[in-house]
Amino acid sequence: MALLEKQIAFEPIALNLDGDQFGPDFVAINPFHRIPVLVDRDLTLVESLAILDYIDAKYPTPPLLPTEAKALGIVRMVEMVTLNELLPAMFPLTRQMLGVPGDTEEKLAQIYRAIEIAAIQTMSTSVDLRNF
Repeated sequence: MALLEKQIAFEPIALNLDGDQFGPDFVAINPFHRIPVLVDRDLTLVESLAILDYIDAKYPTPPLLPTEAKALGIVRMVEMVTLNELLPAMFPLTRQMLGVPGDTEEKLAQIYRAIEIAAIQTMSTSVDLRNF
């Protein structure tokens, strides 16, 4: 999305996540077996935020991030809450969707509620600062 937003030409590579990520070609690029991956000449980056920061630094126009301190702080807060709080809470839900036994319905209901509360609290802080 960032490359499209900045109108940067790129070559997308389709990857079937039903096993392609464990093949030797992909493991050579990302031993963690995850997407996204950005390869730019002699640089290979994994992890979304690192890739976004690199793209924004290399191609600063148009900027992906606000420059005003408060707005930037809120963007970074949403990023970190997503990574540290919401994403880990999603793992039990993903296991349920895949049919992997483990968590009880009560535990899953608690997780759904915690995700909802965290998302609402985090996003309500930033909604009024978005300028589209």
